[in-house]
Amino acid sequence: QEYVRIDAAQASRQVAGQGDEPLISALMECLEIENKEQVRIAFLDVLCDLAVVGDDRVGDAIRLRFNDVSPAVRQKAATALVKVGRPGDEQVVESLLGLLEDEAEEVRQAAVQAFKSTAKKNSPQVVQALCMRLEDESPAVRFFAVLTLGEVIERSEQAL
Repeated sequence: QEYVRIDAAQASRQVAGQGDEPLISALMECLEIENKEQVRIAFLDVLCDLAVVGDDRVGDAIRLRFNDVSPAVRQKAATALVKVGRPGDEQVVESLLGLLEDEAEEVRQAAVQAFKSTAKKNSPQVVQALCMRLEDESPAVRFFAVLTLGEVIERSEQAL
């Protein structure tokens, strides 16, 4: 049953510590073969809580979900990657830039918001990508692009 796998994943968070390699490996394997959307989301949630920041293997497993058929899973993968990646990590930023073109509004919105935590201040690539989102068809994506630009762009004191 779907709920049993979700409960088991969430319970594993209580008994395992961060960096628990056998459990992380098992979650990554289960994530790869699971066919239920809500279970994949639960696995991603627990996986990013247990992973050590900067664990490239976990980051790669999360990035695979960027191609998931479910927009909700792709959205969760965007937020999970931010938790696992180091701030300013170029590989994380590149991955999120790709999600800005996703067909699903909620995925684009999650990617835009993720730059608050991952982008280096004044990153020309991120600033340009966020400016492009100011023309997004979704009002929510445009709104969060404005907010995120405010976080990413560092004003000089001379401009004040």
